[in-house]
Parts: sequence; C-alpha cells; structure tokens
Amino acid sequence: MLTVLSLAPAVRAELPHLVVDSVMNLGPGILHGINELSYAKTVRVLNASSEPGNYFLTFSVPGGGVATRRLARGGHDLAYQIYPTPTSSIPLKDFPDVHVGEILMGRFGSGDVQHVLEFSIRTTNDVWLPPGVYSDSLVIRLFAGTIDNAIEVESQLVQLQKEIAVSTDLALVNNGGVFVSGRSIATLDFGQIESDVERSIECVIRSNVGYEISFYSDNGGHLAHKNGFQIPYTLRMDGAPLTLVLGGESMVNAAFSETPDVGRSHGLSVSLRPDSDQAAGDYADNIRISIWAQ
Repeated sequence: MLTVLSLAPAVRAELPHLVVDSVMNLGPGILHGINELSYAKTVRVLNASSEPGNYFLTFSVPGGGVATRRLARGGHDLAYQIYPTPTSSIPLKDFPDVHVGEILMGRFGSGDVQHVLEFSIRTTNDVWLPPGVYSDSLVIRLFAGTIDNAIEVESQLVQLQKEIAVSTDLALVNNGGVFVSGRSIATLDFGQIESDVERSIECVIRSNVGYEISFYSDNGGHLAHKNGFQIPYTLRMDGAPLTLVLGGESMVNAAFSETPDVGRSHGLSVSLRPDSDQAAGDYADNIRISIWAQ
C-alpha cells in the first residue's frame, strides 16, 4: 500500500500594524490657573490581511503609572491625562490592568484595511509655568484580540511636547482689585480742579518671565488744553516719582522677577497742583504703559 503524505506550510494571518507619529506636538500657549486645554490626536491601525478581527490600544508611561503623567522641563512640570474623548473623565490605561472604556478598541470587518482612532490629551495646571518646551514619553501598545484573549503585536515610543510661550499681560483695576484679562484701559477723572488733587489706580502685571516697565506720555507729564495751556502733574509708581519726557519712553529704574499666577500689583498715582490763573476747560493726557519681557 502506498501512502502519500502531503505537507503544506501553516498560513499565519497577518496581524494589524500600528502607525503613529514618533513626536506629538501639543498646541503652543500658556495656561492660567487651573484652566484645562484639550488636544485631539490620532493613530492609525492597518489590517494588512483584510481579514476580520478585534484589536485594542493601551497607553503606558515608562517608569511610572498613568496617574502621574507629567510634561516636564527642568524643575517644572505640567500635568496631563489621556482620554478616549474630550469630555471623558476615564483615562486610558495600560494592559493588563484595564477594562472596557479604559482602552481604544476596534474591530476590522472583512475588507477593512485601515482605522483612524482619535483620543484626547488634556493638560491641567495650578501653577505659573516659565516658558520653554515641556515633554514626556509614553508607549502606545497594540494588541490583537480582546482583553481576555490578547496578543501584543507591537509598541511604539512617542514623545509628547508642548511649548509654553512667553506671556506678559497687565490689567488696570481699582485699588485692591484683582487681575482681569483685557482690562488694559482706564480713565482717571479729576473732575473740576480747584485745589491740589490726587487720583490712584493699580496696575496688576502677570508675567511668566522677568520684566521691566516703561511709561510714555503724549504731553510729557502735563495735562493739556486744546488752546495750549498745560497743568503739570506727578506720576508715581509704588510711591516713587517718575520723570516723564516728551516724545520718549520713561523706563522704571528696576527689573522685576516673574509673577505668581494672580499677578503683581503696582500702585500708580497722579497728583497735580493747578494754577489759580489757569484757563477754564478740559485738560487731558494719555499715558501708555509698556511691559518689556526679560
């Protein structure tokens, strides 16, 4: 009897393939207080065989748990977390300590060759950060199958980066007021001037770098009448008188360090002494305050 044994190589189905940028740049900008910013990011999963099958992605942190995700620069860091959607409160975690909802998962149907999966990176911060590029590394892992029956296919190290920009801003507020973004114009009204008078306001500066301050007076330290009459005044910052010159910036003779998130208040006062023979009418001057980042 002749027995014919036919041997054929086993055909192993091709596994899905992960395509992801090695560096993910988050948008530039600055965080104030406990504000949160979300950034939508994507990865691609390719199905080379075009056969149906389940897969999922997890997100790890080399050397640390997902609860301590930080973008760091020097001794400063920016907390962040990764979520399946911008509104989700359940972070994406790492295998094997995961449940449905804590992974990105999908299923290729017959003929599917590519899925684009979106996730959200949300940064949070409660401190005032100096400018620079903040970064962290994470590993995205691709598994074929389900959580209960998974084969790790591949992983990729990804560098997250976010640039914190130089930020300087000021607000003009009533004495004792707090920083309010966009409040950079104010009027000091002296009313009808009959005797020596003084008005004051606070300039609250918020800056994540050191800064200097300068003042520019349209009339060189005088309230001016349309007919050319003038009333000289004295401008003081934090109690120290400033010399205002016509046609040029008047720099404060001091450099200031970066501020806390709530800003730093500088008291401004304007005092004047009218002349008894001064012509009647309206007198005015415009003062521009400039912040110079150092």
